[in-house]
Amino acid sequence: MNAFGVGGQDEFGKHRMIVLDMPGYGKGGRAEWGKEIMKYLEKRKELKRAFLLLEAEHGIKETDRQILALFQEHSIPFQIVLAKADKILLPGSRYPSQQALDGRFANLREYMDAVREVLSDLELEQTEVGEVLACSSEKRVEGRLLGIDAVRFAMLSAVGLESKDRSSLPAAVEVVAFEDLVYTTDTSPA
Repeated sequence: MNAFGVGGQDEFGKHRMIVLDMPGYGKGGRAEWGKEIMKYLEKRKELKRAFLLLEAEHGIKETDRQILALFQEHSIPFQIVLAKADKILLPGSRYPSQQALDGRFANLREYMDAVREVLSDLELEQTEVGEVLACSSEKRVEGRLLGIDAVRFAMLSAVGLESKDRSSLPAAVEVVAFEDLVYTTDTSPA
């Protein structure tokens, strides 16, 4: 597991959010990792949300269903993230036409709806948190990584850092254009 402190520190010097990157349970995973991860998730009182990353083009597999059942059994709040959405949206090396891209976005929405349907069939709604998200960390569209901002926002929302308390922000000040500034040559003390 890798841990990352995010969002600054509170008045006691503790990180406002800690993101844990845990190993997967797929082809390269080990059973003992899964047991330790579940022990951690079950006992971590401060846990706000687990993000389960699924490959967008594969949807929910049987192993994912097992993890979701464990989340349900132990009342672990979670959110689904369909990773590698670029494999659906931008499968080739060329950027598609707008019409083709629109069709691929429709396909991605269908994948997301299928995941929601599986979650509904599994009766997991009470521990499901938020929307099913899709993202890509590989290919950019208009200079941005697809869905990464939505995932970041969901993470910040989970711990209440999505917006700052405006009462602690400094008061607004008057903005004056440079040409409107009045200079004096008087150097006597005020």
